[in-house]
Amino acid sequence: MWSTLVLTAFLSSAVTARPSSHVHQQRNNNGANILSQGSQILNSYDFVVVGGGTAGLALASRLSENSSTTVLVLEAGQSGNAVANQIDEPANTYYNSLLNTDYDWAYKTSAQSSMNNRQLSWPRGKVLGGSSAVNGMYLVRPNQVEIDAWASLASSDSGSSSNSPWAWNSFYSAMKKAETFDAPSDDIASEAGIEFNQASYGDSGPIHWGYPGFTFPLLSSWTPSLSSLGVPLNSDPVSGNNTGSFIANSAIRKSDWTRSYSRSGYIDGITGSRSNLDILTGATVTGIVWDNSSSTSTTPSSNSNDGLKATGVQYAFSSAGQKFTVSVNKEVILSAGAVGSAQVLMVSGVGPQAVLQGAGVDVKVALEGVGARLQDHLVASLVYSTSETTAGDIHASNSAESKTAEFMSFINSATAYVPLSALFSAEDAASVISSAQSAMDSNVDKYKSAGPKGDGTSQLDDTVVEGYKQIYKTITDTFYTGGSGQVEVLIALTQPGSIILQVALQHPLSMGRMYITSPSTFDSPVLDPAYLENSADMDIYRAGVKFLRRLAGTAPLSQYIKDQTSPTFSSDSPSDSDIDSFLISSSSTEFHPTGSCALLPLSLGGVVSPSDLRVYGTRNVRVVDSSVYPMELSTHLGAPTYGVAEVAVGLIREEYEPSSESGGAGSDNASAGGSGGSGSGGEGDSSGAVGMRGLGWSGVHVVLGMIGWVLFM
Repeated sequence: MWSTLVLTAFLSSAVTARPSSHVHQQRNNNGANILSQGSQILNSYDFVVVGGGTAGLALASRLSENSSTTVLVLEAGQSGNAVANQIDEPANTYYNSLLNTDYDWAYKTSAQSSMNNRQLSWPRGKVLGGSSAVNGMYLVRPNQVEIDAWASLASSDSGSSSNSPWAWNSFYSAMKKAETFDAPSDDIASEAGIEFNQASYGDSGPIHWGYPGFTFPLLSSWTPSLSSLGVPLNSDPVSGNNTGSFIANSAIRKSDWTRSYSRSGYIDGITGSRSNLDILTGATVTGIVWDNSSSTSTTPSSNSNDGLKATGVQYAFSSAGQKFTVSVNKEVILSAGAVGSAQVLMVSGVGPQAVLQGAGVDVKVALEGVGARLQDHLVASLVYSTSETTAGDIHASNSAESKTAEFMSFINSATAYVPLSALFSAEDAASVISSAQSAMDSNVDKYKSAGPKGDGTSQLDDTVVEGYKQIYKTITDTFYTGGSGQVEVLIALTQPGSIILQVALQHPLSMGRMYITSPSTFDSPVLDPAYLENSADMDIYRAGVKFLRRLAGTAPLSQYIKDQTSPTFSSDSPSDSDIDSFLISSSSTEFHPTGSCALLPLSLGGVVSPSDLRVYGTRNVRVVDSSVYPMELSTHLGAPTYGVAEVAVGLIREEYEPSSESGGAGSDNASAGGSGGSGSGGEGDSSGAVGMRGLGWSGVHVVLGMIGWVLFM
């Protein structure tokens, strides 16, 4: 099932702060210094990025394009060099996965009360690239209606959202800056029924949006079968409306049929030396170091001038190991994903007061929204036998064909986003909407009484509850009625003799929480997405299973499908309770956790400011990753999370480099997917900086400035 994962990476990272003129470093055929335990780093950096995952490496690459800016990435996982083939060959996501290895955080949820107290596995990539290095490589964009609704919520305290960087036009532009589109060959497009609009894509970004170099004729039956069920072909699903059926883009570089992910695109794609960028692996961040004189109140403020100032980041290489501290000249940027960023904030004293006190953490900022609205997409699978050759059959044959780069680039990519109008009759859809709307108050009361620790002993803060209400109304009043997909439907061909149809709930009304029980980032936090606690979620999810069963019997797809082999219902017409029992016992994560550090106003229980991504109550800490979405979107999270990173780069540059191009990409200096340049400044200054690591950083700045002046004369 990892084929439906996307990226959000948890990277509890860290750094070594022992200055030396002798630096042991591992060059990666580029200028980024990929370091490990035993390496020497600088005493301080302008920016310390916590987490080398999907967003973290994008940020580090973009910020270090300015040769006078120093950047350190702290990554808890290893470089991934030892398992490069497993990462680079796309199909290994099914056949030789890194899940349940040292490259996986291997989280588990808490016992889910609405799922027979099951604890579900939550894999997250623990390696450079984060989950983008181990996922199923789907690249899908959300709908404009969803992004504009988020921008409206984010701007509710300040008026119009039209100029917000989170409104669709700006966000769409930022997403495009991350990508280079690789069109499929005519043969592949024809065989799989691929349609696309090349003008809707970027053409010079680090991440390649492509298609596999191998496919199967049965996939051409996907869109016509869905069209017969009221879900038409969408020939342009990336420009603001993804509702409908299509063959999705995959993060595959066509030139060599390899995975395109945040490390290969944003780091390995750097040309020339990038001596101002260090990446330290194997280092787990244990907390943020604060200047305690910078704040006099634990009450968070939306004015960053009144907040705590971070002076450094603490990290360790093992739970019992020595802790080191690296100083920060400008900012700490948390990019540790939906689990890691909230955890680092909480162990650093920023979070719900009751949670922090219960975990033995001194409260620095009582920011109640941290971890308060954790969500995820649930997915279930129906398995059918087939006599058609599948990818699983070819792989199992161990034939010469099975070893080709083209075959090993095949990953599942046929998908559809299905609105309520295709899941229900008009009357039943109206009933689902009306019931969910009328149940809001009772669900609000239930959510509020769960308390910040989910134990019912206390109630959630009023701002968090108000945010829950506004998100709930957005889903029922806008997403349900606006034509966006309420379930995602997918087809998988990676098991021998099988066609697997999958359905994933996209806009859950159930909202959970995450919280720490210990002050150590080496201890997993409690992860409670509150799966299926809202009855509307089960109504829609159940309808999704019924839709799959209709799809299996719809031509032309039906000609390839034989018997349903899993689950084995007791009847050819299973009852609602039969389907519910199946969903409760068999559903798993679609690998899209979000919501733990919501980008919303403080009055709605937000954690980061919509204007600049700063954590409320702090002066110089931002969160930039998949945790900032306040609600689930009908998409895989990788593509929009690259967009979040590109927006963040623009905001940071506006503050520290006011003469630079605003809006995110810094395209003049961007690395372009393995072949782009790092810009004249990044390359030209490298020779002068290589031998300066033993200098105080102020000295380095002076010398770099002199070299830069000579080069530009």
